[in-house]
Amino acid sequence: MEAALGGEAARIYANGFTLGMTNADVFVVLQQFGRPIAVLSLSYTLAKTLSHKLSELVSDWEGKTKKELQTTDKIDEAFRDTR
Repeated sequence: MEAALGGEAARIYANGFTLGMTNADVFVVLQQFGRPIAVLSLSYTLAKTLSHKLSELVSDWEGKTKKELQTTDKIDEAFRDTR
């Protein structure tokens, strides 16, 4: 991890994404303020592994902080309901 963070690897900040798939791969279109900035292509096996690892990471954070993170879908729903 330290080698990647201290090295030449590109650093990308995203505050949104869309997902897509083909018969062989999954792709994640990373966005900043609704504008596409990068495309990440993954095999289905790696996508599933990443899904599990991200879920574990979020569960660990929520357990340590005793706070539940909200998804962007839930936040969007809350803002739609208050208009």
